[in-house]
Amino acid sequence: MEVNILGVSEVHWPGTGMIKSKGKVFYYSGNGSIDQNHQRGVGILMDENLQKSVKNFIPLSERVILIQLLGRPININIIQVYAPTAEKAEDEIEDFYRQLDQVLRLTKSNEINLVLGDFNAKVGKGRLGSVVGNYGLGERNDRGEKLIQYCEENNLTITNTWYKLPSRRLYTWKSPQDNDYRIIRNQIDYILINNRFKNLITKVTTMSGADIESDHNPLRANILLRNKKKPKPKSLRKNLDPKLLRDMNERYENHINENWKVLSVQMTLRNIGWALSKLSRKPPHG
Repeated sequence: MEVNILGVSEVHWPGTGMIKSKGKVFYYSGNGSIDQNHQRGVGILMDENLQKSVKNFIPLSERVILIQLLGRPININIIQVYAPTAEKAEDEIEDFYRQLDQVLRLTKSNEINLVLGDFNAKVGKGRLGSVVGNYGLGERNDRGEKLIQYCEENNLTITNTWYKLPSRRLYTWKSPQDNDYRIIRNQIDYILINNRFKNLITKVTTMSGADIESDHNPLRANILLRNKKKPKPKSLRKNLDPKLLRDMNERYENHINENWKVLSVQMTLRNIGWALSKLSRKPPHG
């Protein structure tokens, strides 16, 4: 499964941190104590060459994590979430959306905001304004209504409802009781983006059959980012002061060095993916 950035829910690791392994960097956020049950947990895995573009890493809670990437001309905010399941109390879902609000307030309106993860909500079939497209799956439930309302209030669109695909490319979760005689499959995992940048998303599809040892299918989106061309240097007159030329050249080289980490995001970031998976390896010990 080749993606540049991968969001993960149900990490089941305590504490927060970052580890590197085999050309990848994994940022994670779990509960606060190693003695607690290692429930929930979220993380973001990315190519190691993207790490130099990480502006901020904010492990807010075991349900919400934010990575801010420097981009040119637009910064990119990756928010990975894991919403409470259906049997949880309403005050827990309200607390989850308050946490999501906290990290969204750290972003700017002119930045790309991508919110990935398991929302445990069914937005269902039927277009609804700019939030839900024509190709949602199943019946809308109360948690789906809550998600839609939140998207409306925050100018977000649910990207994987806008593409006409076979149902096998739309459902993101399969019940353990699912079989040939009783199909129990739902779309409860989503990739959201702020409306003004929704045209940057060119495709969203599930990856059924991926070997991730989960009852969820990975959800993958392609995002189109354009490089900003370097300006052509203006021609200089022959009688220009040589010292001034050297100073200008030095400033130009410094500018390129400072912005290389920004340009690298645009050249390498092509696919945004999300998968829910319980990681089998043990948590790191520092």
